[in-house]
Amino acid sequence: MENFFQDIRYSLRMLFKKPSYLAIGVIALSIGIGATTAIFTVVNAVLLRSLPYKDPDRIVTFNRDTSQGGLPGIASFEYLALRQSESFDQVSAHSSDSFNLTGIGEPERISCAQVTASFFPLMGVQPVRGRFFTEGEDRRGAGQVAIISEGFWKRRFGGDEEAIGRALTLNDKPYTIVGIMPASFRFPHSYEIWTPMAADFEAEIKSDMWSLVEILARLKQGASVESAQSSAEAILSR
Repeated sequence: MENFFQDIRYSLRMLFKKPSYLAIGVIALSIGIGATTAIFTVVNAVLLRSLPYKDPDRIVTFNRDTSQGGLPGIASFEYLALRQSESFDQVSAHSSDSFNLTGIGEPERISCAQVTASFFPLMGVQPVRGRFFTEGEDRRGAGQVAIISEGFWKRRFGGDEEAIGRALTLNDKPYTIVGIMPASFRFPHSYEIWTPMAADFEAEIKSDMWSLVEILARLKQGASVESAQSSAEAILSR
């Protein structure tokens, strides 16, 4: 089922355009901001609390409830709107994709995550080698870079200390390795490669095609899920 939703997100990422309702909290609460109803739930990430992330009790996730129809994922304009909330220190977006890996050993079809530059700092987990993505690298047309998992580093590069700066060929395009994440980091799924999302969300607002993404946010110190709900309601109602 997880792979099914990943395929749907990948296939329809640029085809989604609907008004929506947003809900924040452990129980989904709907707010009207359009004639077509799509329910979102934003919940304190309980499942992340036992994992080695910085202050995981302050991480919230945004999920679309598809039990009554609709497409999985959240539109890019909603991501931009939620970044304005004063309840969050950081907001990040991520999505799933698959690439053909060639050029190092046997070719392989590999699942990857595409993330905004804010994704890794939000999670608060440091790379074992190298660095995170920079703000400029998650813009469309920026240089092709990648972060790999520690397991992939050992499996494909034998733990070579000089792997940083080497190239990966993904879908026939070269990506430069800039970081290696520890084996304990396995979010959003057990991916071995992360690449910048490289989307122009601001430009999408003026078009008829919007990306579908998944969202994480980090609550500010002292902010509650309830205050985040109020802030998001005010922002999205505009």
